[in-house]
Amino acid sequence: MHRALEGIDMGIDTADARRSSPLDQLLTLRAAIKALLMRSLNPRERFERATYGLAAYLPSDFPKAVRARFQRIMDARVAVTRAEGQIFEFQTLSNKERNALQADIFALYEACLMDIGWLNGSASMGGEVYDIVYPHAGAPDDTR
Repeated sequence: MHRALEGIDMGIDTADARRSSPLDQLLTLRAAIKALLMRSLNPRERFERATYGLAAYLPSDFPKAVRARFQRIMDARVAVTRAEGQIFEFQTLSNKERNALQADIFALYEACLMDIGWLNGSASMGGEVYDIVYPHAGAPDDTR
C-alpha cells in the first residue's frame, strides 16, 4: 500500500472486493501511463517502466471485465524476459503488439478510474484520499 494511504479506511465492502485498493492501483497505473508517455525513452524502457509496478498485482486484483487484459500484459512481460527475469526486451514486440499492450494498460487505468468513481460515490472517500486522487494544482505531488 502506498504510504499516503496508510491508516485510511477505504470502505470497500463488495462481493467482488479485491485485496488491493483502487487507490493503490490508481497510483501504480498513473506511473504506468506517465512512463508510456515519456517519448524521451525508447520502447523497451517505456514498457519496462509501465509494467514494472503492475507485476505486484494478480488478475483477481482487477475487475472481472479487465482481468484478461491484465493477464495479456503479464504474458507479454514474460514473453520478452531475458537473463533470468532481469531484462525485458519489449523492443522485440511488433508495433501492433506494443500498441495492443499500451491499449491494455490504458483499459486498466480506465477501469481503475471507474472504481475510484464508485468509491467517491459511496461517500467513503475522506479528505486525505480526495487529495491523493485530485491533487491541488501547483502543489508538489509525490504520489505520481
